[in-house]
Amino acid sequence: MTKKMACILLLLAWAWLLPAQVSPGKNLLDGLVAQFQQMKKQGSGGYEVMDKAIQDLMAAAKNARVQKKIELPFFRRYTRILQIIKLAIVTNEYDREGILNSLVQGEIDRFVADVSGVSDSALSGRGIGPVVEALSEEIINLYMTLECQGKKEELRKQLNGSGGAAKK
Repeated sequence: MTKKMACILLLLAWAWLLPAQVSPGKNLLDGLVAQFQQMKKQGSGGYEVMDKAIQDLMAAAKNARVQKKIELPFFRRYTRILQIIKLAIVTNEYDREGILNSLVQGEIDRFVADVSGVSDSALSGRGIGPVVEALSEEIINLYMTLECQGKKEELRKQLNGSGGAAKK
């Protein structure tokens, strides 16, 4: 479990190198990265500390969504990142007999496959590496999505070839 947390912390530390942003969605991503950057410096603090951080990040995302500061697709993808992190930190203390192992692994594998395009069967036995890579990729994808958000209408007009308002 410590190896999993260390890998996740390294991933999020790397993502921290992305430029500072100001939109609510970018602030949520920056908050996610900053939280784990702090944990990397001070130690993870264990499941309770990480769980609290994830809960706080989810509360901030829900608040931004209720206030319509972020779009639903961003909210869902951000939530999925938090879900995967939470699944990755579940310890034997909370599931001594491994009752949830196949469900947890299945969901993590689906996330990795969705983000990376690698099939579930190809992930078998590859450890935490593909999970860290997929989390990193999805964080970057969300940053890029937010960066291009203002260009959607322009692209819609180009696709319609009319220059007029496009149907959504």
